[in-house]
Amino acid sequence: MLTCEAYLAEVGTGTLELTEQHLTFYVKKGFITKRTEKAREISITDIMTLAQKDQGVEITWRGIEILTDTFVINDSKLLSEVYEAIAKSLEQYKEAEAKKADAKRTRDELAKTLWASLKVVNTLFDLLMSLNGRVGWPKVETLFKNFQEDSDEVKKTSALAPAFESDELGSAIEDRLPEEALKAAYNILQEIHESFEQLTATKDDFMKELHPNYVDALEVIEACYILNDIALGMTVADEKVKEEIDVFVQMLEDLAKKANLKADANQVRSLADRMLVEGTSDNRVIESRRGFEEQIEKLLS
Repeated sequence: MLTCEAYLAEVGTGTLELTEQHLTFYVKKGFITKRTEKAREISITDIMTLAQKDQGVEITWRGIEILTDTFVINDSKLLSEVYEAIAKSLEQYKEAEAKKADAKRTRDELAKTLWASLKVVNTLFDLLMSLNGRVGWPKVETLFKNFQEDSDEVKKTSALAPAFESDELGSAIEDRLPEEALKAAYNILQEIHESFEQLTATKDDFMKELHPNYVDALEVIEACYILNDIALGMTVADEKVKEEIDVFVQMLEDLAKKANLKADANQVRSLADRMLVEGTSDNRVIESRRGFEEQIEKLLS
């Protein structure tokens, strides 16, 4: 905090006080009992222009109306110090606002990338389910075409898009090699997960305050993996499916609390339980995914 004696026309002599966020000018009123009153309180965020004059600091600022005040510093030796302190506070504010704007743009890009990535993940899991057991290659080829289209879309979203290659998967499907195709699809899922995991190492204090942030994105991807793994587990008769449902619901509840969302995890649990009882028809899988997407849609909007 910086304070000095100053004079303001039509107000008089008083004390100018600079804090991190405000510039306040106090004057003493009263003949017998002196009381201190605020004659001016200028938020750093409201300063439009700042200039150093011969004897004082001229500030144009936005209040109820636009005003220009010149604070004449009583001790001329302090003039430069006062001006530089106000200028520094103003510069720090502008830098912070620029970083907030950058974080907001990054958040919007991340939301688009995440939403597009969920489509890619869902299609890859559809491929995994179709490659288990007796393989219907026409369906697999259609799914691969959908995957390529979804991949093109996600790569257009932003520089945050996950990096992965699909040549190996395409070759395995073309050559009718189910084991190689399964391995290639798993590898792509791993690459997508690693891409979002790497984003969490990014240092950005402003981004942390927004949703979705990098940690949110990774958690959404992981929840999507678990939901799809539940469907896949039912396809291959995995005994741990019920445990995965519990893990998935808990992840969704935790994400909702952190991002202050009104997510209904029980709705998703109900859909997953129905798959457990009724089996994993395409409609059931689509329904469960839609339920999940409804829960996180507000996070990505």
